[in-house]
Amino acid sequence: MEFSDKESKNIKKDDLRLIVSYSAKRAKKNKFNRERGLKRLKAQIKSGKLTKSNINNRGYNKYLIFDGNVKISLDEQKVEDDGKWDGLKGYLTNTELSKEEIMENYANLWKIEEAFRISKHD
Repeated sequence: MEFSDKESKNIKKDDLRLIVSYSAKRAKKNKFNRERGLKRLKAQIKSGKLTKSNINNRGYNKYLIFDGNVKISLDEQKVEDDGKWDGLKGYLTNTELSKEEIMENYANLWKIEEAFRISKHD
């Protein structure tokens, strides 16, 4: 599926809709964050500070390959595959709202979440 900047598309299946949107600004941010994380990961590998015992599958550790008990390296194919998702965001819904209304509601969701966090602590 090809996208231009700020474009969105509907995919319908049964009573659900998946709205997929693309943002060049978001793609740039995704790429920057991945490259920054990979730079840190490569530095840890090079220094020998990264060992199998302190690895989980979160963040950029998902790109690592374990070879026996001693060698840790990056899975460059996973890095490349992950880059194909840069700038994409999906919204799964069963409502009849327009795709613009759905994306706008999700964009404002942080305000509701912030209100809940404030009410829990004050």
